Amino acid sequence: MKGSSWWQEPLVHFLAIGALLFLVFNWRGGGGPSSNRIVITPGQIDSMVAGSPAPGSARPPSRS
Repeated sequence: MKGSSWWQEPLVHFLAIGALLFLVFNWRGGGGPSSNRIVITPGQIDSMVAGSPAPGSARPPSRS
């Protein structure tokens, strides 16, 4: 069948699954107003600072 070949396209599957997930998420009430908030604690900041290299200590990329 020539008319139904677009159902075999991966993009159509991707869009259909995305729409389904969107509808289910909204139907269940989303995440509430607190789901739009990102909280970073001082302990997380300290951990990120401790794990990152000091400014200027990273070796510049070498030329090949």
